Amino acid sequence: MADDQKNVIHVEILGQTYSIRSALDSSYVSDVASYVQEMMRTVSDRSPAADSVRVAVLAALNIADEYCRCRDGLAADENAMRQRTLEIEAVVDQAITPVATPTESD
Repeated sequence: MADDQKNVIHVEILGQTYSIRSALDSSYVSDVASYVQEMMRTVSDRSPAADSVRVAVLAALNIADEYCRCRDGLAADENAMRQRTLEIEAVVDQAITPVATPTESD
């Protein structure tokens, strides 16, 4: 995507203003920035003496942890759904397979 199709969105995180150039919707970028702000504020409240780089790294680790847990949870859900689908398919296959009927000579 060409740079001229990107918007510049100004966000503030811990008192610093950042200009974000993105083709994403500005409200989405603002929501993401608000989430980062919230995570950094949480870390900062736990360690008030920490410098901004340490706060940013700890917030990034917390966000990465949340992401990995969600990703792993989705993968587990997907595997469970795939397994359940196979089980249902087996039941359906069994239900629609014609059963051999006894012949009159038996």
